[in-house]
Amino acid sequence: MTAPTPPTDPWGNPLPPPGPPAPPPPQPYGAPPSPAAPPPGASPAVPPDGAADWWGDGAGWGSGNGDAPPPRPGTPPMAVWSLVSAIAGFLFCGVVLGPLAVVLGILARQRVRAEGTTGDGIAIAGIVVGVAAFIVNVVVIAVLLSNPDLMDTTTS
Repeated sequence: MTAPTPPTDPWGNPLPPPGPPAPPPPQPYGAPPSPAAPPPGASPAVPPDGAADWWGDGAGWGSGNGDAPPPRPGTPPMAVWSLVSAIAGFLFCGVVLGPLAVVLGILARQRVRAEGTTGDGIAIAGIVVGVAAFIVNVVVIAVLLSNPDLMDTTTS
């Protein structure tokens, strides 16, 4: 008698031995959750005291404060207005809007430092662009005043 031959694939290679059954297919969308998950609205398991002090405030897990850090204040509007007035200074009256942008930018930087908010870069951009708008407008005015022929719009 001959020994039984192991099963092979179509190319003659031996098949691996049978293993554990395949995992079940994934649940379709909207199917009930697996039994391991808590039902909706139920609180998750609570770890021992001090095990999850996520934010370092000593409140611990499930302290009732929403378990989230306080929101960080955003960019002061004064910094945004500094940049807006500086850009507008290039288009309109940079002699007035340029210095306004510089003053607003300086005040915004002071507020950013005092409150620890974001927006320092926007304030610096407003200062730099405001100075540039002022200088460009002063140069343009000086050139126009020194050469009155440039303002002559009549054709001859």
